[in-house]
Amino acid sequence: PNVAARSLKGGRTQTIGILSPPGSPYSDAVFAEICQMLRTHGYNFLSSDLIPQVSELPQACRSLSSRGVDGIIVLGAPMPPPKTLIPDLPIVFCRSICGFSDIDIDKEQTGFLGTSHLLEHGHKAVSFLGIHLQANTLRERGWRRALKTRGAGGSHIDLHLLKGSAEQLEKVLRKEKITALFCSNDFLAAKVTRYLTRKGWKVPDDIALVGCDGHSFIEYTTPSIATVIQPLHQVAEKCVDMILDRIKRNICDVVMERI
Repeated sequence: PNVAARSLKGGRTQTIGILSPPGSPYSDAVFAEICQMLRTHGYNFLSSDLIPQVSELPQACRSLSSRGVDGIIVLGAPMPPPKTLIPDLPIVFCRSICGFSDIDIDKEQTGFLGTSHLLEHGHKAVSFLGIHLQANTLRERGWRRALKTRGAGGSHIDLHLLKGSAEQLEKVLRKEKITALFCSNDFLAAKVTRYLTRKGWKVPDDIALVGCDGHSFIEYTTPSIATVIQPLHQVAEKCVDMILDRIKRNICDVVMERI
């Protein structure tokens, strides 16, 4: 069957467009899961890089629309554009950077779980290591909730204010006698672990660390890092179910279900 001819006749092309930022481990993992699930539903997919600028998103959506896709899944958008700027197609936003999307990870809960894990291991205080990003702000909120729930203490360490200096971070850890540290992502946890072990710290005896996201490389650090794993399969599954449902019901709008 000729796909273009069937589309002109009013039928569907059985093709989903996927926009995803290049080089993002999280988006790459969800993207791979989505592609596999679309195949099992008998759908093809067209993918394109999503440039992290709000102004580029409508153009990217229109480009996919011109190729006859039945709907579009957008991973990691800076923020959803106004409906008037995107094609009249079913569209699903997953994990937008601004925090407004149809489907996302509960970032506050990840902070709560990571901090609670350290507190359950007997630490009386857990400090937070992060940088100025919205996701980190939500994870910090979860960190504070866990401390409040258990009546524990802990300080907030902003790596940006330390100018990314590992030496300055070590000074803070020694000065405040920090024994437990929740890092806002696995990259920070791995770098801190590598630096401190080279400086003679014993992990987790001298200081215990928990990361966040569940990247595969944490299994190969010395020691391996505890982390809060993101439910990538469930996120991808929900994306596929949602876009197929919106195609079936012809829902062509920026809905933002906030699941």
